[in-house]
Amino acid sequence: EKNKVKGALPPISQSTGRINGLLAGINSRIMNIAELLILYEAYQDLLPSLHGEFALRIGPRINGLLIYEQKNIPLGPFNFINENTKLYAQAQYPIAQNVDVILKILRTFDPNGDPIDYYSVDTKIYF
Repeated sequence: EKNKVKGALPPISQSTGRINGLLAGINSRIMNIAELLILYEAYQDLLPSLHGEFALRIGPRINGLLIYEQKNIPLGPFNFINENTKLYAQAQYPIAQNVDVILKILRTFDPNGDPIDYYSVDTKIYF
């Protein structure tokens, strides 16, 4: 604070590293039951990315989620599936009055386009 008063601190310089690009998205909700989100990002020196999400809520404890994500989309013709693609699915369903089961699936792809799947089952307990 003393240096500010005396003017001993150097002036703040403006940043010259501005990043230019495009960020576009759309989000839609239908009667608080279904939701769709699509997001596209492309910045100056980075390859573009695409993110899509679909959520479905049938009840307070019954819902599902699907996510599509592709980062660093290569230039040229667009391929829906490549090694930079991730697919994620989640479903939640009650199995007892206070217990829900949640199934999660993550699918990635190797450089040859072959899928690699990861599965998990979680439980949620309401107290």
